[in-house]
Amino acid sequence: MVILYGSNYREPSGSAEEFFIDVILQRHARRLLSAHHLMDLGHFAAYLDFHLVAWLGRERDRVARVDDFVAALKQLHLDFVWPYPVLAHPVSYYLQQKTSASGMVFMSLSYL
Repeated sequence: MVILYGSNYREPSGSAEEFFIDVILQRHARRLLSAHHLMDLGHFAAYLDFHLVAWLGRERDRVARVDDFVAALKQLHLDFVWPYPVLAHPVSYYLQQKTSASGMVFMSLSYL
């Protein structure tokens, strides 16, 4: 936007406007990340030239911290249409007692 003052053209600094635009963009990025919408956050950063890596570095102790890993992983699978992992064998196969050569008995997943 150009403002005409007499015969001189002058462009406003826009620093306050840029600040408020940055605040709005950061707020939207926080909402996307807190909802675990990583694909949308990536599109947002790519299309608006949002510096995602620097922003994530600043937010690492706030919104970029994962509190609910299960919900975050499920949302990742939904966003990127990834299949869920499947077991190659029945669960009983993984829970069997296995004997080593020295005669020690191990329970493979019983302590989890």
